[in-house]
Amino acid sequence: MTISFNDFHSLYNASVRLYDLKQYALALEKFKTCLLFLTESSMKENSWIKKIKGYITNCENILKRGLIPDNADSLNALADYYYNSNEYLLAISTYQQLIDLLLQDHNHDKTALANAYWNQAMAYKALDENPTDAKDSMKTNEHGHIQKVKRLVILAKENYQLRKDIQACNAYLSELASEHAITQFDEAIDYVRLGFTQSQPQESYQRALESVENALQTFKEVSAPSELDTTINGWCIRLEHELKRKFNRAPVMHFSHINKNECQKETPHLLPKKSAERTTFVPSSADQSTKQSNRKCDKKTRFY
Repeated sequence: MTISFNDFHSLYNASVRLYDLKQYALALEKFKTCLLFLTESSMKENSWIKKIKGYITNCENILKRGLIPDNADSLNALADYYYNSNEYLLAISTYQQLIDLLLQDHNHDKTALANAYWNQAMAYKALDENPTDAKDSMKTNEHGHIQKVKRLVILAKENYQLRKDIQACNAYLSELASEHAITQFDEAIDYVRLGFTQSQPQESYQRALESVENALQTFKEVSAPSELDTTINGWCIRLEHELKRKFNRAPVMHFSHINKNECQKETPHLLPKKSAERTTFVPSSADQSTKQSNRKCDKKTRFY
């Protein structure tokens, strides 16, 4: 990497100014860039490296203590920092502060607000994928988190201005619906299996019926159903029919083995990709300097 001393010095001064203004998350990113320039160039001066590492350590320590800035850019950078550090609860909280701050301004940047909603949704999704990171007070069932993610993506969609961003939100909402419906179907099958073991299975079958009806309703939100969606939707209809027809005997036995794992053995190409492989929808209008949506989505390929 080639950089002149003047360019490096300008970057360093800008980093120090941000530090002095207590914009620690933004300063941290710039100090890291300074360090990268030094270590990958011929300007490997130990005194500079030591000084910059000291600033980096100070910024990280301050951010870990949770000092909250009071402007949108710094709040966004801090939320990104928490997300990239896998501190999803802190990221969710900080994105909410950013959202609240933006909403206080009647002339707020709608794209910035949309990005904040989107990123908070992705932080909730990451929390679902990493439940051990959640404190007891934040633990909810999977359906609860899915509904939060859905609501936030809808809010993002309502604020995005570009058609491609709106389409990305629609596509992701469809994917969420598919994922949720399959989960509800699995839940119904679990209740059916439980009924097989009970002398009075009516309550379990009633819960199975509720779950399968929820799955059928959720499948209606899938805008472009895959072959797997169509197949499981058909199974839902058949299971619903059996459960409604008679509760005082077990539904037909061939439903007892149906679940996602069995489907995967038979039709692996039809299953939703595992989270680490899943295609990402990236709103295009994210700010490049902080890479709000792009960085979030790039990291979140592990879960959507």
